[in-house]
Amino acid sequence: MASLQHADILQLVERAADRRRRTVRLELQRGVSGLGASVVNAPLLGLLATVLWMIVSFVSCCESKAWSCLAVFETLGRAFAPTMLGLLIAVPSYWVYRYLGNQLESLDHEMRLGISELAKQLRAFHRS
Repeated sequence: MASLQHADILQLVERAADRRRRTVRLELQRGVSGLGASVVNAPLLGLLATVLWMIVSFVSCCESKAWSCLAVFETLGRAFAPTMLGLLIAVPSYWVYRYLGNQLESLDHEMRLGISELAKQLRAFHRS
């Protein structure tokens, strides 16, 4: 059985550290991706609700004999509330999503630098 050389051990340590870095990144990315889903879905759900409200407002106005422009505009005004709510959820969620994505990239960069610094220190220790 061949014994491991110091260079082999250093390479194993670097690969193990890089594997752990990728694992941590994937775990953190999973949470950020969930936030990204709310950024996409909130305005779409709001728009769907708005369209449904608009359909209901015109159907209810057509059924009554004495409908007026005021009743239509009042119902249409309420119809746009879900879209506004969807945007109120999506815009701050997008800001947080971008912020966390940038922080994740920064952390990944710092971990890469840490791994290379560790390898450098281990090589220096091996030489002495």
